[in-house]
Amino acid sequence: MSAGVAIAFFADRSIEYSESYAAFQIGISRVLFPISQALGDGDLFGRVWTAFQWISTVVGFLSALARIWPAIRRLLGPEPVAES
Repeated sequence: MSAGVAIAFFADRSIEYSESYAAFQIGISRVLFPISQALGDGDLFGRVWTAFQWISTVVGFLSALARIWPAIRRLLGPEPVAES
């Protein structure tokens, strides 16, 4: 999966809708669902999944901010020049 993410990054492509990403998600859910049902009706994995969603939201926001930051800096004007 990491190789797929790296290839998508360098090719500047989205992987959220790729077949390999969907197959990965389905495979993980087939493993985690029975485990979550056996360990307390899925509550533990629900909390972990929610934590992953929050972390991915923060990472996505920071990624988007890093991507648009040069445009924001251009809008704010040139850097002040230090006088000597």
